[in-house]
Amino acid sequence: MADNNTRDKGKNIIVSTPQRTVSSPEPIYHEYDVPSNVVEYPAEGGNIYIDLTYGNVEGADPTVTKINIPEEINGKPVLEIDKSAFKRCTSLREVYIPKSIVNVGVWAFKSCPLLLNIKVDPDNATYSDIDGVLFSENYSTLINFPMGRSGVYDVPRGTVNIAAYAFYMCNLLNKINVPSTVANIQSHAFECCSNLISIKIDKDNAYYSDENGVLYDKRGVRLIAYPAGHSTSCVVPEKVRTIDEYAFYGCDSLRYVYCIRGTEADNKMIYPIGISMVYYGTTTTLTMDKLPSNCTMPVKGGYIYFDTDSGSVIDCDRSVSEVVIPKKVNGQSVKKIKERSFMCCRELKEVTLSKSVKTIGRDAFAGCSALNLLVSKGNVTTVAKSSFLGCTNLKNIKCVKGSALDDKTLYFGDVNIEYIEPDEKKDDKKTKKDKKSK
Repeated sequence: MADNNTRDKGKNIIVSTPQRTVSSPEPIYHEYDVPSNVVEYPAEGGNIYIDLTYGNVEGADPTVTKINIPEEINGKPVLEIDKSAFKRCTSLREVYIPKSIVNVGVWAFKSCPLLLNIKVDPDNATYSDIDGVLFSENYSTLINFPMGRSGVYDVPRGTVNIAAYAFYMCNLLNKINVPSTVANIQSHAFECCSNLISIKIDKDNAYYSDENGVLYDKRGVRLIAYPAGHSTSCVVPEKVRTIDEYAFYGCDSLRYVYCIRGTEADNKMIYPIGISMVYYGTTTTLTMDKLPSNCTMPVKGGYIYFDTDSGSVIDCDRSVSEVVIPKKVNGQSVKKIKERSFMCCRELKEVTLSKSVKTIGRDAFAGCSALNLLVSKGNVTTVAKSSFLGCTNLKNIKCVKGSALDDKTLYFGDVNIEYIEPDEKKDDKKTKKDKKSK
């Protein structure tokens, strides 16, 4: 495979945006009813089916696990992979595309949740692959990312285009890093990736930018894509003037949208059904003295979200890395961390709770695998047993002796609990000192 410095095999490929409707599933043929123009070809775990009339791979058994598509069969070249050829292939892990293939249907691999590699013959004049990801033959266009891959993906430097639906339903991806060379991201590129937290854009990119992992144009006035796993709450900055039609498509867990009344963002039609609009003042920067009744607060890596009616932390951006929960928001004491508020915040490393916090709900910090320090300045009285489930790196606890956090059974493995003086006592000492000075 050529490296990123040899991206000159030929002209750029143009990838057209498909219709959103998907054809009905291809039939699974059996030996007794295979049409005369269709030939079975063996693959690991089953067969693929090739239409000799058009040289088209049109279907496969759902049990196939690995497919090596032939260059020709019965003396006829194999030229295309149908748009729904592997629609039923839920066990497919690897596909090899020969040099004869000139067209791959855009939906060909979109129902293959275990697919890890799409390999291409180096002599193919239309397509190529970089580490099992499908590209155009000159490596300029990223066409299809295998659905079975997880974690973080760095789009190779030198990539110019990201095709429509390139990452569609890649539900195991958490973060995508886009280099400065990308100049064109087509519609629906990151759609329906349920666990995608962040689309990070290189600061030197001349066409795109991001704010806390949300994709914008370079000036930040056009909101292009909101990662489906980013948060259940979205803050739309005042400067946003347009929102792409499908920017929030597939964001089914979105519950709150914070925006300025009457702006482009104040339109429920562009969001999933069931969201609540929360309005803030005409300020681009949200600060503690200008928060809405159901409000937000910036922290390192993103925002945390409050319901001041109940005095609770209700949610956060999944990109937050350090959090300090304040005593009060808009004059209301913050008493509770609600269930699942910080669940699966894999970037979160440190949390400090003010003296006002008394309750930590079920699964509040579950899955925060990077969390290593928890500080509580008051007497927490209630902690659910599953609050810190999966926090495998949480080894340092600073809390008031005898509080509900002073319980090693809440944590994974050995933890170091250090006792600190509660803020209430510090306040009492300060008050007495002030009285004496008077």
